[in-house]
Amino acid sequence: MSEEDYMAIEAASHSREMATDATIRDYFAVKAMQGYLANPWQAEQLESLGESAGEQMATVAEISYCMADAMLSARGQ
Repeated sequence: MSEEDYMAIEAASHSREMATDATIRDYFAVKAMQGYLANPWQAEQLESLGESAGEQMATVAEISYCMADAMLSARGQ
């Protein structure tokens, strides 16, 4: 089992909300999304984009996975 597989299983075991096939990338994206959405300033920024709620959530998901990718990259250094 790779380190990523192990981390995904460990991450999933800590949260009943994570799917059993979640990867460490998914786990990092979830954490990034939680932090992003917990910040009231971010909500104001999203509203200022003039997008629909669905488009806003797609934007947040994209940002969250970009952060997860950066975190994975930083782990490899």
